Amino acid sequence: MSGMSLVRGLTTTSTRKRKTKKKTARQIQAEKDHAQFLEKMGVGKTKLPTNAKGERTGIYDIPDYSTERVTSDRIPAHGPAKDHNHYTGDEIMGIALNHKSNYEPVRRDNKKAAVDSAQMRRN
Repeated sequence: MSGMSLVRGLTTTSTRKRKTKKKTARQIQAEKDHAQFLEKMGVGKTKLPTNAKGERTGIYDIPDYSTERVTSDRIPAHGPAKDHNHYTGDEIMGIALNHKSNYEPVRRDNKKAAVDSAQMRRN
């Protein structure tokens, strides 16, 4: 049984109008208090802020774009190319097979690793 199945006997496709319960005085007072709290917090404001004269404040004014604006026609480059490391071919002596398909590089300065790799299954 999948986790998203509906509870037996209940559906969500009913279009019948549901009965509304009468609100108690306590619920009505709680809704008024909550509405006052939301208004105090500024939630649901539809009016723009105004000053004492009733004029809108400057932060919501639309800028004047009728004047000519100076722009640059140059496209900036992406910057200098990053230095890349190039392998010269003298660091790695070879590749050793350790166990099953575990290949690992053997460096020239660590010849003991090549011997250890070769003797791994015999010691």
